Amino acid sequence: MHKVDSNNDLIKAVHAAARRAGLDEETRRDLMESATGKRSAAAMTRAELGRVLDRINGLPAAARPTDRRPHLPKIRALWWDLYWLGAIDQPGADALSAFVARQTGVARIEWLKADQAHRVIEALKDWLTREGVHWPPAGHAHPPEMYVALAVWEKLEALGLVGPGGSHAMARYAQAMRGSDRPMTARDWNDATRQIGKRLRKALGKAVQP
Repeated sequence: MHKVDSNNDLIKAVHAAARRAGLDEETRRDLMESATGKRSAAAMTRAELGRVLDRINGLPAAARPTDRRPHLPKIRALWWDLYWLGAIDQPGADALSAFVARQTGVARIEWLKADQAHRVIEALKDWLTREGVHWPPAGHAHPPEMYVALAVWEKLEALGLVGPGGSHAMARYAQAMRGSDRPMTARDWNDATRQIGKRLRKALGKAVQP
């Protein structure tokens, strides 16, 4: 019998327990990675699925978020920006949790209160500034994600791996990669950051997460 079929009962139990605990998908995957090193339930053994189920069921009631918290994707996105800029080598949940704990004393990002989340976000943005990101003023026409991509591009330019031209050259590259000349969205810029970030990490001799 295929492993996914044989484990289907436990996979369903994990998903049901996560829903009862109020965990969104990214939080559930972070928890699974912390418990087993894997982000996909389908890739786990029965023993690993049991470990994840025990971990979810063992969450204290106060740690079970009952609503979607908008700071979660923002914090994760900034953490990955640092990864693509070559500033960190561990973009996963455990390393991020360790950073959050140092900043706030709170063990996981889903347990942060609004003021604590703001503190983490500002600390990450300050770190990104030190890595070369020049944030736009509030209300600027271009999304902040563009400036992260530009910082990666400028590092590639300094290494002689792309031609001169700064933001204009980067925008042409990103639009050519996307195959469209429509205006770039924040998601498009995130995709561009990942693509050129892979080039930068390889150029720096750093491993690239799949």
